[in-house]
Amino acid sequence: SILDGDEESLIEVDEPTYTFTELETETVHTAKEKSDCSDEGVWSSTVSFEPTDKLVIGSGTATSGYLPTNTNYDYSFTQQIYTVEELGTAGLIESIDFYMTGSDYTRNLDIYMVSTDKNYFENTSDWITVTTADLVFSGEVTFSGGAWTTITLDNAFIYDGTQNMAIIVDDNTDVWSSRNFRTFTAGTNQSIYFYQDDNNIDPSSPSASYKDITTSKNQIRILKSELRNCMKPTQLTATEVGSDFAKLSWTENGEATAWVISCNGITVTANTNDDFMLEGLEPETDYTITVAPTCDETLVSNPITITTLAAWPVPTNLN
Repeated sequence: SILDGDEESLIEVDEPTYTFTELETETVHTAKEKSDCSDEGVWSSTVSFEPTDKLVIGSGTATSGYLPTNTNYDYSFTQQIYTVEELGTAGLIESIDFYMTGSDYTRNLDIYMVSTDKNYFENTSDWITVTTADLVFSGEVTFSGGAWTTITLDNAFIYDGTQNMAIIVDDNTDVWSSRNFRTFTAGTNQSIYFYQDDNNIDPSSPSASYKDITTSKNQIRILKSELRNCMKPTQLTATEVGSDFAKLSWTENGEATAWVISCNGITVTANTNDDFMLEGLEPETDYTITVAPTCDETLVSNPITITTLAAWPVPTNLN
């Protein structure tokens, strides 16, 4: 007999193995078994399992207090490389899961994702450069103790299926309490970490009192969907700014050919994503700019902020 969760799910089998089907995913199930050779059969110990539709990378029960964040210190910064072989085909990464042991704990995190040709870290100076354009999540995360915690990304990451991917976690919590997260061992030093108290760590140029590279990296689960025709633009950049204009470029990740640009609440339509000229701006003024495809104007890019230059003075008293 196999018992799935409670007495109402008692299953009679005549083989030493059994396959559960149609189980609810992302839900912890438990099972135990006993022999029916007598009325006094003893139930085995209970096992638990959690079916998932997500991509699972890594396995086992090993843990680390260094990755993806060192909660035993006020601040930490980590980078972990996941390979093409682990990630598989191209897709849109919408969430990432970590498994934490211990009791529930909340941290304040910035998470970045980047494509990289780097296969491993050579030393603690060999970190990957990140910018605000690479930020995919910012906010508080309450990790559940003894369970997977899903972090839904603010900005889904477009994985191209040809490069490795780095997951970069910047912990700005400013308090500490020791926790561990599940890890596995890579063949090379695919993780780098920095941690310290008192002073926050600059993600664009990390340095800290304590730092190292390691072959350990986190077990993760990734929700990856197929790429769509209508996608959110990324890498919005002002390539040139004048007193009354800005040239804008961005990466089109789908098949859009027209976009809506929002500039301090005023919208204009663009038909190119390469050096689009945004005109009619005021001198010495701050502007916040976003872009979205006209096929779905809810797919708004990360904002950028620019400041226009001073206007040239009008010549007077010309002779």
